[in-house]
Amino acid sequence: RHHQHHSGKMSTPRICLKSLTLHYADGYAALLTDSETAKYISEENSFTHSGAIAKLQHIIERNTANSDQVYLGIVSESSQEFIGYVAAHKIKNQVCPISYAVLPLHRRKGVAQAAITLLLDYLSKSTEVKYAEALTHPGNTGSITTLQACGFTLGDSLAKNAHDRTVYRKRIRV
Repeated sequence: RHHQHHSGKMSTPRICLKSLTLHYADGYAALLTDSETAKYISEENSFTHSGAIAKLQHIIERNTANSDQVYLGIVSESSQEFIGYVAAHKIKNQVCPISYAVLPLHRRKGVAQAAITLLLDYLSKSTEVKYAEALTHPGNTGSITTLQACGFTLGDSLAKNAHDRTVYRKRIRV
């Protein structure tokens, strides 16, 4: 019933991507209750622990095999701890928005870059997606650097509800 994402290896020596389940509830809640992270993830700016768990449960309910989204936990290979997530939101479309977040302690170590690379590899092999697209806030230099390192370039702001966000896009299929 849930996505089997193992068409190809969803891991590097440092991280692996695993289906997001309630097993990672505490890590996911830590991510969303961190005020620095929350302001980039949602319009709500901050989550209570119970609000974060409710959001996770909603994601898990939609994260089924015929869903148009893929949410994956980023797990440290050495500790097996949840350190972030990466997601693709419209895998049946030609242009697929992606999102990601990494716990503060694990930032600036290439974690998001590795996770995005694995996600794009999955999208190019297992879906019809042609372009991956990410919205960033103009001041989020860490995220912009990560996207550029993954080969994304500044796109035109065609995204609806882009608010004050900048669109980065990458072609993943010819």
